[in-house]
This record gives sequence, C-alpha cells and structure tokens, in this order.
Amino acid sequence: MKYFVRQLSLVAIALFLAGTMTLGKTKHDVTFPTDMMVNGALVKAGMYDLKYDEKAGVLEIIKGNKTIVSTPAHQEPIGKGLHQTEINSINNTLVSVTFGGDKYVVVIGAAGTTGSE
Repeated sequence: MKYFVRQLSLVAIALFLAGTMTLGKTKHDVTFPTDMMVNGALVKAGMYDLKYDEKAGVLEIIKGNKTIVSTPAHQEPIGKGLHQTEINSINNTLVSVTFGGDKYVVVIGAAGTTGSE
C-alpha cells in the first residue's frame, strides 16, 4: 500500500510540474515603458502578464487576475530565438511580441492580415 501511495504522489507531482511548464511557455511578464494601443484599447504603461494561446490565435494582456485586452494574433517564425522578451510598436501601437527563448514572433492580427482588427 505504501508503494502505491508513493507512486501516486510521484505521478501527481509530475503532472503538476508538466502543467506549470506548459503555463510558463505561454505566460510572460512584460513591462510597457509607455502607454500603448492594443486592438483599439489603451494599455497604460506598467507591468503585465502576456499570454498567447496558439490554438485560439489570441494574445491576452493581463493585470493581476483581470484581462485588460484580448486581441487576435498569430505566429511567424524567426531565424533565431531571443534571450529576452521584446515588444515592438509603431507610433505607440503594439504590433508584435517576441518571447524570450521562442523562435517565433507573435504578430497582432489574424494570419494573413496586417495590424489589429
């Protein structure tokens, strides 16, 4: 019985760690140095969590437990991954995010479009 409980505990720990690693890949801390427009919404300068859902094609900007803005987004491959997360904007409008360690850029807008919709 002790062996069964120990094995069950190890499986639970492994599942928990796998889940947190998956979350770690999709959620990143980012600081916006200035106020920025994202999909028509003003996002004030400050620290946020960015969460990209590849399957849904959605980038969310989160402050605490509240989603500030959710916008269509898609991935485009880049040759080499960056060491740190980088936000890219034009005229204080977010156009893309490259998450540290990933070999793709998350571009605002659905695939095949330019800019936010």
